Amino acid sequence: MREVQFNEDDPAFWERCYEEGEPGWDAGGPVPPLVRVARDRELLAGVEQVAFVGSGPGHDALDWARAGYHVMGFDFAAPAVRAANERARAAGLGERCRFQRADLFELGEPYAGVFDAVVEYTCFCAIHPERRGEYREVVERILRPGGLLVGLWFPASDPGENGPPYRVRREDVSRLFLRGRGAFELVHEEQPPDSIPRRLGRERLMILRKPLR
Repeated sequence: MREVQFNEDDPAFWERCYEEGEPGWDAGGPVPPLVRVARDRELLAGVEQVAFVGSGPGHDALDWARAGYHVMGFDFAAPAVRAANERARAAGLGERCRFQRADLFELGEPYAGVFDAVVEYTCFCAIHPERRGEYREVVERILRPGGLLVGLWFPASDPGENGPPYRVRREDVSRLFLRGRGAFELVHEEQPPDSIPRRLGRERLMILRKPLR
């Protein structure tokens, strides 16, 4: 067991954020860059089973289900999971898109190699930088060989606080995933021109492929 415990390691921290009102990371609907990527079947060739880590209110996960993928969302906060499952049922997507309350770092053997793609948006920035290596281990574990990490990495600029959110620089992603043994391959990269207004210029889309072996 780790000796240091960060606020964001406690589900009660996130549940309070939802109970106190609309959390700042909730865009109110699916964000255009991820809507666009979900419908790019050439970029996502072979992708059927998709995991959303830190799925929150579920807007983006539900949009990917509408686009035809089978989606599982994982989140620490029970209120978020309940609301997301209610949205899925109301939209008639309950069979295609499910949400589960889970500690991301404890996703183990039942999910090993299950997913063709993992989608990252506003989860990585909520994790203390000291735990980013563990995040990579989880992504690597639940992705099948050759699977994709679809990351809309935010915030690229310094949020000016101690965090969360914590700043996510391109170098942070590169150092974690694109170097050393078992390095992922960079498949696509852009600064999205269609980010929501308050995040325009502050996020970067990077899609990475897990090695085949």
